[in-house]
Amino acid sequence: MGKNQNGSVASQDVFFNFTPTMTNLINIEKSAAFNTLWPPIADALSTYIRRRSAGADGYELTWRLIHVWEATAAVLSGAVTTRLRDLGTEGSGAYLTCREHLHGRTLDPLSKTFKNSQGALDGSANRRLELLLSVDSLDKVDSAFLQSVKQFLHSEGVDLRPLVTSWQQICDVPPDASNQNLRVYDVFKHVNTFRNRFAHVPFPYDEVAKVAETLALVTEQLFTVEPFPWQVFSDGRPHSPLHGAIVYRSRKLIGSLPPTETTHQAIELEEPHFLFPGATNKKSPDEAEMWMSRPFLFVDSMFRPSVLTRLISEANGVWEYTRFLAERNSVVRQERHSYLASLPIPSSIDYPPSPDEQEDEAQQALEQGALDAVPSPPASNRDQDFERALRDIANEEYVPAIKFFQDLVEKRPDYHIAWLRLGYALREHAMRIRFSEPEEAKLLFDRSIDALTRATQHRSLAWQAQALYERSKSRYHTEDLTQALQDAQGAYAKTKEPKYQSWITYISQHDK
Repeated sequence: MGKNQNGSVASQDVFFNFTPTMTNLINIEKSAAFNTLWPPIADALSTYIRRRSAGADGYELTWRLIHVWEATAAVLSGAVTTRLRDLGTEGSGAYLTCREHLHGRTLDPLSKTFKNSQGALDGSANRRLELLLSVDSLDKVDSAFLQSVKQFLHSEGVDLRPLVTSWQQICDVPPDASNQNLRVYDVFKHVNTFRNRFAHVPFPYDEVAKVAETLALVTEQLFTVEPFPWQVFSDGRPHSPLHGAIVYRSRKLIGSLPPTETTHQAIELEEPHFLFPGATNKKSPDEAEMWMSRPFLFVDSMFRPSVLTRLISEANGVWEYTRFLAERNSVVRQERHSYLASLPIPSSIDYPPSPDEQEDEAQQALEQGALDAVPSPPASNRDQDFERALRDIANEEYVPAIKFFQDLVEKRPDYHIAWLRLGYALREHAMRIRFSEPEEAKLLFDRSIDALTRATQHRSLAWQAQALYERSKSRYHTEDLTQALQDAQGAYAKTKEPKYQSWITYISQHDK
């Protein structure tokens, strides 16, 4: 982007008159030339530079640039997941979040049942990107790589408008894509949206060259986020998370270089490992971080690296890897039954009752037993009633669930999780009848908001955040978008869960 004579940023009219030229992509060229990138990213970038230099048409170049973004997301998501796994208990909560996004399987905290959807291993690019935000929950962690990823994703100042001006001439564009000061994470999401549009909307041929060059300008900004990917520091300063290497069988792969000997590990490694930063200090190689990549990297017998893009068959253990260098057989499949054990599907064992839930249940049992107006039912019956109510929520049979939890909170008004489940059930039932019985639905929404307000008084930050999130949804459906956004932001401020950030983005885009 240029500036006017008065120093202000050029108006969008300049972008509408954009003429495709061979834009000087300084940091893209440097990042490729210095050979400091993770090899799959280097492969994608090198292919783009070669085809651009050879005069490839705009349609091909656009896809080559999209591959750069996809390779970056695939490498970072794999490296983040495995680094969290490598940290053990220190990163266990965030690692579980990664597995949820990878497999598309999450536990609903209200119904205590699993919900399945398309995961990153099924090919969902959005879930792969959301996985990256799992690092937000780590305030202090002994990993320079994870800290670097966190800083990178939240780096601001990326301007998507050059691409937007070309994109919006052809089809719809997300409302906030025109902001001048986007975070890197937000730009990844928008580029993925653009990729889906480009794959399915017939872009006119005479506009594609412009699209390719404007996407190149945006991609150049990705490689301009400081610290630059091509910079190598020996004084302890942080490196870019795009700067990394693969270590395998006592050899190191970095950038587009052939395998070289490494002094980082004396023994031969039978499986590929991530190494960060890739260009390690030769005098102090142990200052770098190295960890097992299984199942995210594959290196073939010619030492050509590929990155995991899909799990083709869970039953047969078939994994699909993509090599982003333009050549034949760029997609390979490997049958590795044992890999799933290193990346297990989330199950009930991963979600033990929290101390708060255990204490709430114990207190409930005591208070139930202390009621002298009516003889207390046997504990087994109370448990069965409670489980039945949870099952009713899971089965979307909200009327009996509402009755149960309403009775429960009247007997025990300080049982905040019961208020939370009541508020949820009230809202969902209101959604079902909002067209057939609008007045009754309005009353149910109001009751839902009141119940969820009581739930926000829980002593646990996690449950407070969940209550604010559910109340935000109830307010959204009553068209109180200002309060809905405030509740969503309040939930995210408490626990930094990616689903809260996604909900904030959704409200912002639909706030008319």
